[in-house]
Amino acid sequence: MVSGEPRDFSQPVKITVRSQDGSAKSVYTVTAEQVKRSEANLLDFRISEIRGGLPTFRDDKAIYYYIVDSEVALNKLTPVFKVSDGATLSTAGGVKLVSGNTYDFSEVGQLVVTSEDGASRRVYDLALKKGAGNNTAWRGHVKIHSFDFLAPQCVVPPVIMSDRIECIVPAGTKLTNLIPVFSLGKLVAKSTLHLASTGAEIVSGTTEIDCSSPVDVYVKNLAEKGRYTLEVKVANEAMVVGGLKSFTLKYEGGEVKGSIGNGRVYVLLPPGVDVKRLQPEYEVTAGYRCDLRTGIPKDFSGLVRFNVSSADGRVVRSYDVEVRQGKNTEAELFGFMIDGLAVPRVKGNEITFYGIPENVDASNLVPRFSVSRGARASIVSGVARSFKEPVRIEVVSEDGSMRQVYTVEVEQRLNSEAELLSFRFKEFGDGLAIVGGVVTFEPPAGVDVHRLTPIFEVSSGATVSLRSGQVADFSKPLRIVVTSQDGATMKSYTVRKAVQDQGLKFDFEEWKSIGSGELAYEQPKGTWSSGNEGVKTSRQVLKRPKYYPLRKTTDAHSGNYAAELTTELVNNTMMVKVRIAAGSLFLGTFNANNIMADPLSGPQFGIPYSGALPERLQGWYKYQPGADNLDNDGNALGKPDECDIYAILYTGSVLTAKDVKDNPRIVAKARLKDRGAKGEWTKFDEEFVYYREPKPGEELKFSIVMTSSVNGDSYSGAVGSRLVVDDVEVVLR
Repeated sequence: MVSGEPRDFSQPVKITVRSQDGSAKSVYTVTAEQVKRSEANLLDFRISEIRGGLPTFRDDKAIYYYIVDSEVALNKLTPVFKVSDGATLSTAGGVKLVSGNTYDFSEVGQLVVTSEDGASRRVYDLALKKGAGNNTAWRGHVKIHSFDFLAPQCVVPPVIMSDRIECIVPAGTKLTNLIPVFSLGKLVAKSTLHLASTGAEIVSGTTEIDCSSPVDVYVKNLAEKGRYTLEVKVANEAMVVGGLKSFTLKYEGGEVKGSIGNGRVYVLLPPGVDVKRLQPEYEVTAGYRCDLRTGIPKDFSGLVRFNVSSADGRVVRSYDVEVRQGKNTEAELFGFMIDGLAVPRVKGNEITFYGIPENVDASNLVPRFSVSRGARASIVSGVARSFKEPVRIEVVSEDGSMRQVYTVEVEQRLNSEAELLSFRFKEFGDGLAIVGGVVTFEPPAGVDVHRLTPIFEVSSGATVSLRSGQVADFSKPLRIVVTSQDGATMKSYTVRKAVQDQGLKFDFEEWKSIGSGELAYEQPKGTWSSGNEGVKTSRQVLKRPKYYPLRKTTDAHSGNYAAELTTELVNNTMMVKVRIAAGSLFLGTFNANNIMADPLSGPQFGIPYSGALPERLQGWYKYQPGADNLDNDGNALGKPDECDIYAILYTGSVLTAKDVKDNPRIVAKARLKDRGAKGEWTKFDEEFVYYREPKPGEELKFSIVMTSSVNGDSYSGAVGSRLVVDDVEVVLR
């Protein structure tokens, strides 16, 4: 078969791959199956006859309410909607809906989305009630329309039911001080949300509530109340995905684990097994249930379908079990060891034992290993043989279609590798990713990070500064040094807890990509924003500056990355009188709607803030001013450019680049005093100066602002000025 040439795949096609020397051969069978799509989501839903900017179906598990004007007939409404590709939308009564057609909605209480393959469906509650102004018996104005948390946000859209809200937050989230963000009905007077236990008002984006156990709340509007129970759970991977996690069929003398994909479970059993008496065992997502009984023999000679559904029955996933019998096609070599020797280095199909003592007779060593079920190897496990020369081991699958060759070498030289091969904690979770010398973990709620047990593997023969299985304190970043067996190589790894924005510690290790193509840029994850969005418009329209002024850099104080801010040349034009774009990074958002006519309105500094008040602003920075410090007209300013780093706590509406400096609504401010050149990493530690104490219950906003040119808001500064910032922290009272 030739890669890149059309081929008929209407029937299974066999592909044979041979090694260059002809000693190894693998046979693959490619089966092309047209699988219908399994997504069942309602992406958008509107009623043409309902006036006003009513909400769309953005949250796929929420309940939505609409009030229809009195003169509109419920039996003649025109839905306009969008569902997952290939999916269909129907009423609970089975009437299939077509977007743009007119239907009778007078008795419709639910909408059902069914996937293209028919295996998945989702149910959406829909309430259409007639009313006029505030003369309505329907209490839509005491309903919660949307719900989430400020930080961290729910990992999946919250489920809002008639009297209950269910939320799943990221692993490691502390449930005792969550800040809800929500919208309420406003059809009569202003609605407010309250704790049922005390009657205290919950202010969206400000009030902290304890969600460690279910919380009763109510929405109040005039004399009416709508009551809810809020239940928050901490997520694991399975809770986010939802569905079947594993499936196994047991038979007399053995068991086989199935392969799950596209709504099907494939199980390959050995010849001779009675497929009419197989016992299924499975694991599903927490909170889900399966209608297939376990532990009881069942006939799997044909397709067997079963359903996995959420506890509320709103999400249903169907699976078909297909059992096949035949000889095993795998040809793997597992757990190769040699009696008396250390653990080998395994890289692909190459197995190497290092540092063999001189008194060990390499001509008489006993190998121990296993192979895939039914496969055969060219040497025998447990039988002594010579390893003075490299040994080639050929493993052939049970059906003969697969052949793999492994090479084993035994050497007296010491290993020069110093790699951390795997890392996990005994107390929770699977293996953790090792990225650029950093291992990041998120501990589940209730786990004491001061006493964790690391379990890890390193290169063969290497030594480590921390013993695997030894309890250690991981509340702060812990450095692990791996030294190669021959002592020539030493590598350092850092194990650190993931830091989230609400902790007021920012290490700039995680970045997100925004946009695509040549206009794509990156900025730190979380509630950070930058002037890059405005620069994107400039690059799109004016084709400059050449580079975005905010980028990540590996020139970091710790970890892998830091934030790099540079001042870039734009040049004044007839369209926009802007000479430079100073690099900026801040907590808040960027509004690019009017960026060409009013650039300073773009940065919107601040995020809602509550809790302990800030006391000090700390971090590390380097700064190199550019050569020529000029104003927007190109006139020399006669002094070097300076950077700027400050944090503010303020009240009222959001501040922009037009009014953020010395605004009377600023309650407290901490600002970098030494804003000049710094060739090496330099720590800053600035105290917050309070102009007054915040009033109890006062709504506050908080921002950290950084820029490579202190007067960049007036487009004055030096092209090439470079500010690098890392490990920023706000110390609280």
